[in-house]
Amino acid sequence: MSATNFIADFIGELARDDFYNGQTFGQYFELDSSIRGGDEANIVDFKISKVLLTALGFADAECDYNKVKAQRRADFVTKLPKTVYPRPCFVIEDKNTSIDNLEREAFDQLEGYMRSLGAPRGLLCNGKQILAYELRDPIPVLVADFDVLYLVQCWRGESLLQPKNGFDALDQKDVAALKAFHNRFSREAYAGVGVLVKDLTHTDAGKLHAMDGSTFKPNFDSSNPDFLERLIENTREVIQEIEFDVQAQLDL
Repeated sequence: MSATNFIADFIGELARDDFYNGQTFGQYFELDSSIRGGDEANIVDFKISKVLLTALGFADAECDYNKVKAQRRADFVTKLPKTVYPRPCFVIEDKNTSIDNLEREAFDQLEGYMRSLGAPRGLLCNGKQILAYELRDPIPVLVADFDVLYLVQCWRGESLLQPKNGFDALDQKDVAALKAFHNRFSREAYAGVGVLVKDLTHTDAGKLHAMDGSTFKPNFDSSNPDFLERLIENTREVIQEIEFDVQAQLDL
């Protein structure tokens, strides 16, 4: 699934007219915080984080919900078969939508989940904001910060600064940040690691490559007339992904 499809499947889904009980996303957040105080499970978990996981390509069976692992109970723990990716991909800790300072309220909790479960990445979500972290010593580093409410309002054409709607209404910086996020957190990003490791360590027959490198053959065949075009295209895609990530980090 492309990053563009991910954005449409996530932001576009939240932007539908009937987000919850006949209300749009924005209308729901206009309710008094005292009314929204107990909505972690029914709204944040299942109306937002679950939509995010689906848009990232994870199946229901690959997302453990509220299960105790290593004496910890994160809201979501994403996982793939151990032969594909040997540890949890990332964890999500959700808070109800009345929580304003998400990092202050839940950062320590998320870090504990990441370290105890061995997950390299983690997300904090209160519905209107998503914070993404990577586990680097000595503490997890913030790699993305999304104002979900703003993105949904733009998508619906409700932003005073942008008269368009849909994908065209999103600021290019937001698009770059969302694409960088997809490159880090999509299912294919983790599944691709296993494929890459297998390609680099095993022959097509499934045997380990010889230590002297004699059995290793590059995927590209220079005698193929499409070789150069394919090489350029693949290189361009890699460079673009790096550009998205660097720009997102600079903006953050």
